[in-house]
Amino acid sequence: MRSYVRRCFKVGFGVCNPFVGLRSQKAVIKRWHRVTPQEYHALLAVCPDMRQQVFYCLCYTAGLRLSEAMNLLWSDVDFEHGRVIVANRERTAKIPPSLSRIVKAARYSAEAYNRPVDTLAGSGA
Repeated sequence: MRSYVRRCFKVGFGVCNPFVGLRSQKAVIKRWHRVTPQEYHALLAVCPDMRQQVFYCLCYTAGLRLSEAMNLLWSDVDFEHGRVIVANRERTAKIPPSLSRIVKAARYSAEAYNRPVDTLAGSGA
């Protein structure tokens, strides 16, 4: 934007250049925070329900992004081969056996209480 206004001013389209004397700030680069196993287990311990546990487990152990975990359907889980199919990115993520047990328990829990089980960990319940 600054160079565009400068060029317009030089050509004579503007009376004054409002960017003269302004300095742009350097972008602050924040380091990523990797969740430690201790933080992960502490988070699971305070989850109020199984659905949230499944959500955090998928993000942490399968490496899913938040939006990917939110949009998963039960049909995206392949228990036989131990993987989750992420439709939007056309990729699969392996899930460890411990996560597979948690996901199965969440599914049976949702079915036992006659809750909708269309979405796995998202907002569809």
